[in-house]
Amino acid sequence: TLGSTLAASTVGALGGFKGAQVVSLRAAEHEKRYWERLTTAVSDKVIRVWGRLESQLENYHSLLVQRSEGLAAISSLQQQNDELRMLLNQYLNSKINTELKIPPTAVL
Repeated sequence: TLGSTLAASTVGALGGFKGAQVVSLRAAEHEKRYWERLTTAVSDKVIRVWGRLESQLENYHSLLVQRSEGLAAISSLQQQNDELRMLLNQYLNSKINTELKIPPTAVL
């Protein structure tokens, strides 16, 4: 009858649901064991070495940043020096210097 067919299909569906739960629990347990094994894949010594390497690379990076900033400052100072040298040459070669009693070129 229709009622017995419905009851049988409900029991079958519930049994399939329970089987799916068991498979899901096994998969979760397998995944948990995988991640637990993965935590011991790298030894403590290797972790310490990588930590020390990281800190030394950070120090090296800060040194490189300082050098880069220093090079930028040097470049700026060289440009200013060139501009000042050009201005000094213009002043020394100016026509007014020939009219002075003691020209600047005589002092240099």
